[in-house]
Amino acid sequence: MPKELQMPFVMYVLLMSSAIMIVMLSGCINTNKVTNNVITNNTNMTNVTLDNESKNNPPSNSSSLQITPTTPTSPKACLQNHGVNKDIIFIYADWCPHCAKMKPWVQQLTEFDVYWAPASDSSVVGMLKECLSGVAELKYIPEFVCVKNGRDKVGEFYSIDEMKEFFKNCQ
Repeated sequence: MPKELQMPFVMYVLLMSSAIMIVMLSGCINTNKVTNNVITNNTNMTNVTLDNESKNNPPSNSSSLQITPTTPTSPKACLQNHGVNKDIIFIYADWCPHCAKMKPWVQQLTEFDVYWAPASDSSVVGMLKECLSGVAELKYIPEFVCVKNGRDKVGEFYSIDEMKEFFKNCQ
């Protein structure tokens, strides 16, 4: 290749490879999904919903698109939608020896209103996964979840006093 063409050719190759990299990276960086007119950012930072007018009459250009921010449902609100109005959730199984040790203590602490969530009930587990994702582990039992402050305790408490202290912090 003649020397006078080498420099433009190198610039062309660099320019094209840069353009290809930008296209490839933009595909990786843009993690937004659109489902049923709801744009959800995979980083769970922001959710936005198209307003009704935009849904029925799509704008001719993007400058007239109106976006209305939405607030994700809190775990407490989600649980209330399912009829659960308690701040403490006890996830247990009848066959679990650690759960069996915790049951009498939960029953003794009558001053606290605890929701008993059997891990054997698939509808209860589904509700917990929907409402407590990111708050509770939902992998091991027993598990105690404090909905109000977003804390959980996996495994058994060492004493009823330790359990009582955890429950107090949920009120």
